[in-house]
Amino acid sequence: MEDTKNLEINISEFISNVVETSDLVAFGETKHGDHNQVFQLFTNNMSRFTGIFLETPVSLQSSIDNYLENEVFNERLEQMFAGAEREGKDIRTTFNLLLDCARVNGLKVVCIDSSKIETNEYFRQSPFGYYWLRGESRNEDMFTNV
Repeated sequence: MEDTKNLEINISEFISNVVETSDLVAFGETKHGDHNQVFQLFTNNMSRFTGIFLETPVSLQSSIDNYLENEVFNERLEQMFAGAEREGKDIRTTFNLLLDCARVNGLKVVCIDSSKIETNEYFRQSPFGYYWLRGESRNEDMFTNV
């Protein structure tokens, strides 16, 4: 990231001023991988948070919980990482960073994205990608889940 120095200043100010008075902090991404630098800046301050909403399918919640308990990515997460890597995305690094931080700080991690498997609750197949929706879109599902 070209503006890392400015980013550090802004995040430091944000952490000291906003996090203390906010109930919810959200980050968006524009390109896989770039946001790792932002997360890294937060790792020393994660104790100020009580949990993390993760844009990961709700059908992977048990896999995330398993990692937090055992520090091992199970087969389902390994498959997700492999699929992302085939698309040129390194999400393993992000998951390691966030989940290890959550584990060390005792934070709950909640998956909020639509499901990758059909269930009674997620029964509409998405016209975009391989997801099962509860509402009309993944965005709606994530908003509802948060």
